Amino acid sequence: MKKLLSLLAALALLLTACGVRPALEETSDATTTETETTLPVYVPGSIKINPGNDYGEYTNYKKSFRVIYYNLPGSLQYSVGEKEFCDFADEYEANQSDEEMTEMLMVTFIKHFNIPKSQFIEIFEEKRAFWAEIGLDMTHEDHEIPNADIIYTFNNEIINEYYRRE
Repeated sequence: MKKLLSLLAALALLLTACGVRPALEETSDATTTETETTLPVYVPGSIKINPGNDYGEYTNYKKSFRVIYYNLPGSLQYSVGEKEFCDFADEYEANQSDEEMTEMLMVTFIKHFNIPKSQFIEIFEEKRAFWAEIGLDMTHEDHEIPNADIIYTFNNEIINEYYRRE
């Protein structure tokens, strides 16, 4: 299952032919900043990390961050339409280098498509409910639900600190 999820995440990034923390809660609109809300703090050990930084064979990052940092879950991709996503993926891939990423892929995507925080929360609450129903361990790195309050700060320093690997 882990390899399948890694493969799906990698394939989403490579498209050229055309993913116990505080609950997701909306505290304000998409312009939330860290001064408008008390932000959750990542507690080391609260997410079970893949041994050996195993991201699959399709990534070349230095693995400074947890899997969700490099992942763009299908549920978010589907919210913008296939052509729009493919255009984004082509542009994103063309601009990548071998250097470590400095902005979470999901943040780049949200900014590009101007996804409202309320829509983001709805998408991931549905995913959380489904994963809970089928018994996935959401405290495992492969099944981590993104934190809307952290992501919607759009502050790379805060985001990078929260999603760092231990």
